[in-house]
Amino acid sequence: MGATFDWMIAWLLVSAAAITIAGVSSRMFSKRSKKLADELQELTENNIEAVRKIIKEQLSPTIHLHDGLHSVTNRAAHIIEEVATYDNAPDRRIEFFGAASMATAEDTRPGSDVVRDDQKSSSQHYREALNEAIKGNVLMKRYISLFTDDQLRDRSRGVKEQYHRWLKHQEKMLEDYPRYELVHVPRAPSWGTNMARIITKKHVMEITGNGRAAIVITDEHIAERLREYMHDSVIGKKPRHEPKVYGASSELPDWLGEFQRIVNSAHEIYLEAKAEYEKEQQKTSEPQGMGNDSPGESSRLPKQPTVKQ
Repeated sequence: MGATFDWMIAWLLVSAAAITIAGVSSRMFSKRSKKLADELQELTENNIEAVRKIIKEQLSPTIHLHDGLHSVTNRAAHIIEEVATYDNAPDRRIEFFGAASMATAEDTRPGSDVVRDDQKSSSQHYREALNEAIKGNVLMKRYISLFTDDQLRDRSRGVKEQYHRWLKHQEKMLEDYPRYELVHVPRAPSWGTNMARIITKKHVMEITGNGRAAIVITDEHIAERLREYMHDSVIGKKPRHEPKVYGASSELPDWLGEFQRIVNSAHEIYLEAKAEYEKEQQKTSEPQGMGNDSPGESSRLPKQPTVKQ
C-alpha cells in the first residue's frame, strides 16, 4: 500500500514537473515565435522599402509613345489634370515650351475642310483639363517665340487664321486667370513648330509633328533636370534680348495692352490675306464673255483656218 502511494506521489510530481516544463517551454516558444515574427516582419518591411527604393531610383523612368493627334491631345490633358491633384502647391506647376497645333485641334487645317469627331472630343478634353488646372490654382507658364508681323505675312492664309485664333485664346487666358503667364523669348520654339514640350513635376512630354506624335517620360529626377536645361537653353544666363512676360507678374507697365496690340496686328494681317484670297477667287469665278462683248476676247478665240481663193 505504501509503495503504491509513493508511486502515485512520484507520478503526480513527474506529471506536475512535465506540465510545468511544457508550460514554460510553451511560453518560451510563444515569445520566440513572436520575436521571430517581429523580425520577419521587420525584415520584410525593410526589403519592401529596399525594393521600392531600387524601383524608384533605377527602374522608375517609364517611356510611352503616343501616335495620332487624338492620343497625343488626350495624354496631354491627363497630365494637366494630374497636376491639379497634387497636394503641395509648389508642385502644381506646368511649363509649356512652344505651342503645337494640337492646342487648336478644333480648327480647320490648311488643305482640309473636315475635322474628325475624335479631334473634337480630344480638343474638348484638353480644354476641360485646362479648366481643372485653373480650379486647382495651377501655375501655368508658356515660353514661346511670337511671330513678328513680317514673319506672319510669310505664312499661309490658314496659318494666319489659326495663329490669330490661338492669340485670342491666350488673351482670354491672360485676362481671366492671373496664374497664367506667356513669356516671349526669341530662342523659344515658335507657334505651330514641329517640336513642343510640356514639363511638370513628374512628366516630360515631347510633342512632334504638330501634335501627331509624342513621347512621355515619367520620372521626377529627369523632369527636373530637363526643366533646368530648358531654362538655360531658352532664356540663358545673360540673354541678349530680355524675355517679355505677359501676365500678372509682368514688369511691363501695360502688358495686357501690348499683348492686345499683337493680337490686333495679327488679325489685320489675316484680314488682308483673306481679302486677297477672296479677290482671287472672284476673278477666277467671273463668267467669260463671247465675241466682241468682252474686250480682248477675240485674241483668246481659236484662229479660223484661212481659205485661199
